[in-house]
Amino acid sequence: MYNIFMLRMPPTSGSLSLSHLLVELGRIDLLIRRQVQRWQAAGQNPDDAFRGLYISDGEAAALLERPIGSNWGASIRLAENIEQAYDQALRDAEQQSERLVTQAKAQGDILRLQKLAEALGLDSFERDAFLICGLGCLDLRYERLFGYLQDDVTRKRPGVNLVLDLLCPPGVDRLQWLPRFGDDQPLGYWGLLERSTDAGRSGALLNQNLQADESVVAWLLEQYRPNPEFSALVKLHQPGAGLEDQPEDDRVRELNEQLQSLYRAGQPPVIAFYGLDQTGQEMAALRFAALRQQPLLQIQMAAFTGSGSGEEQQPAQVSAHLLRLALRDAVLHHAVPFLAGWDVCLSDGLAQPALLAEVLAFPGLIILSGRSGWRSGGVDGPRHVLWMSFPMPAYVQRRTLWAHY
Repeated sequence: MYNIFMLRMPPTSGSLSLSHLLVELGRIDLLIRRQVQRWQAAGQNPDDAFRGLYISDGEAAALLERPIGSNWGASIRLAENIEQAYDQALRDAEQQSERLVTQAKAQGDILRLQKLAEALGLDSFERDAFLICGLGCLDLRYERLFGYLQDDVTRKRPGVNLVLDLLCPPGVDRLQWLPRFGDDQPLGYWGLLERSTDAGRSGALLNQNLQADESVVAWLLEQYRPNPEFSALVKLHQPGAGLEDQPEDDRVRELNEQLQSLYRAGQPPVIAFYGLDQTGQEMAALRFAALRQQPLLQIQMAAFTGSGSGEEQQPAQVSAHLLRLALRDAVLHHAVPFLAGWDVCLSDGLAQPALLAEVLAFPGLIILSGRSGWRSGGVDGPRHVLWMSFPMPAYVQRRTLWAHY
């Protein structure tokens, strides 16, 4: 059963991260297959076109007999040889996953699924919940299986209740995992899973549908696909791209040297560029990231407000949630974020507290770029701010730059 699923997945081209992802998806597929077989053994008909759209008298009576926190397959145990085959396949998948983690560690690498969990603070339950929801982004047949296991052909996305069915033993104790789907927990805080409720259904958490962020699924597949909410607002520059024929900048080398003495308790400073030379700031950021052999994730803050002009936009309209998702991508890509147009985040020279809090929470180097200097407005944080001025170049220097480009 396990090997069949693996053969249906695309080739991995030798990537340990992709191989590891496929093994983990295969393990989740086993959980779904076993649950489907248990439902069928309980007498549920997958070919019923009206499944979930009506309830017969017999079905109503059967629902009353079910223990709380259970499903149609919860009281079913398949034939002993089948249950043993599933248990063995799950153990095989776990062992294969551990071998890949060990192999990657020996090579000084970290697997992407492992990095996702470590960087965003996911435990094994939260990781598996994301993988269940991510399956629907990779193979549409899971949409039908989700509908079958939720007793409703119209439900294409797994709900919170289905995730609990797949990952937890039946009973009231499984409700202890419900808080993991809250907005203050990693799955919601980092936008990994979006919750929604179908029209006409109760808004109870158990009844809510879950949608995996496809940009994170794409990252696991070693692709870059920004979240559609801000895909036009960000650009990922690979180290050194576009800098082949550009002159050196002594300020960038000086900046990198200053950083060595400013790291405090392992947390790097915030770099603040300011001045009229916006092009110079962008070029310096590209050189700085290239010097550190990191990508640069350029984030247009003015566009987050729906306007290209900082002077015409109210700072409160800048979305802290979208900024958090963009910074999440920077963490996953090990990129230096470059927040261009930081001025839209200021109010009377003070940085907006919610936005500055997102900046201070970012674990790596981050560059803020704007025309004006600014103050923190009382937002506490242990990070030092390293300022660098970019005045408009003199006429002779501008002519030299125009001639060069």
